[in-house]
Amino acid sequence: MEEKKKNWGGARPGSGRPRGIKKPYKNITIALPEQAVPRLKAIAKYRNLSVSKLIQNFINENYLQMAEEMLEEVKKEEKRKKKEEKEEA
Repeated sequence: MEEKKKNWGGARPGSGRPRGIKKPYKNITIALPEQAVPRLKAIAKYRNLSVSKLIQNFINENYLQMAEEMLEEVKKEEKRKKKEEKEEA
């Protein structure tokens, strides 16, 4: 008797995620105020972005400014400590 060739199951050429493509992102979960969610969705839609991309852009745009401000605070604190050490000596 002739064996029938199965048309289902197993790997198929060209199916699945392409090899070698790695996402440089990590998924996280955040909690937001309930009223913020529709606002974020509306802004993202207006800008033709996903909410995820909108938040990424916001973080990227504001991260450098925040990092600079934090660095300034650290420098001020170091100056203050040095001044206190001088006064104690």
